[in-house]
Amino acid sequence: MKNENIFIAVLVIGLAYIACKRKANNNTYTISRVIENWKDTLETGSPYDMAQLYSPNAVLLGTFSEQLEIGTDEIAKYFKSFLDYNPKCTLTEIEVKNEGSSIAVANGYYEFNLEGSVHYKSQSTVPKKQGGRDMVKARFTYVLKKNLFDKEWKIITHHSSKTFIYYTHSSKNTY
Repeated sequence: MKNENIFIAVLVIGLAYIACKRKANNNTYTISRVIENWKDTLETGSPYDMAQLYSPNAVLLGTFSEQLEIGTDEIAKYFKSFLDYNPKCTLTEIEVKNEGSSIAVANGYYEFNLEGSVHYKSQSTVPKKQGGRDMVKARFTYVLKKNLFDKEWKIITHHSSKTFIYYTHSSKNTY
């Protein structure tokens, strides 16, 4: 009887572990899709649609901003300005870390192909259009949270900054 109880306990723990691993792998795929959706939404040119990807009180430290954008109204204003440059985004590397079933962090690199040459007034302001297209390589961190009611993932924090030297050292999760 004692051996039978131990066997059942080990079986239950093993099944729970497998279920958690599957859920984590599923979340990794889902979060990668959320970031890809961010990229696709960026290319639609709608600042309102971009802001809807963020939670109502989200924080954005944008690639071309000198201030924190807090809340969807400020985030929409940031994207209204940024989208003037008709950005095309290419995800080059992404690494997702799950923190439980409702929080995830995604880090990686992307490249923005912008309409107009990028001339910075300072290290990070929105570039002035000057004809042609410019490539800006940047790194990102997204913190995402799953809404418990509708199960939708929203961005709660997003940091993006221009990279000065761009390295690729990993082949995993490269787009």
